[in-house]
Amino acid sequence: MRKSILSQFDLTNGRLEQWREQLEQKGKEARDRTEKAVHDLQTRSSILAGQLRDNSLSTGYEVGANTLSRAAELLEDVPGGAKGADGLRRRARDLQQAGEAVERPPIDDYDELNVHQVNDSLEGLSPWQLEKVRRYEKANKDRVTVLREVDRLLG
Repeated sequence: MRKSILSQFDLTNGRLEQWREQLEQKGKEARDRTEKAVHDLQTRSSILAGQLRDNSLSTGYEVGANTLSRAAELLEDVPGGAKGADGLRRRARDLQQAGEAVERPPIDDYDELNVHQVNDSLEGLSPWQLEKVRRYEKANKDRVTVLREVDRLLG
């Protein structure tokens, strides 16, 4: 009888140990999924914040350039306004160039760099900067090696 009770006790302990291990495994899996979800949300929020910032800047530059161009046109109709109109047109061009610069990748002389140089420059960029590189690369040279490295760093 004593052996039977000990044997049942051992079985119960064995089952409890299995359940404990299963619960630990499930807990680890849940923590891993949660950490991945948090990382994904942080990456997405960084990208969205960057998009919002860049879109706001681009829109601001565009509105400013259009306003200055229109003001220059109006000055042309005023006697002696041509000189002032030229200054406004220069400022409008400057704003246009600033708006275009917002769309470029955050790496100096990007278009002159080879794949290895670009990939070496990607370390330390924010998720939004990496996303800008991806969009620019996809629209221009579309180099698979660069796109893979961007995806790896965003991963």
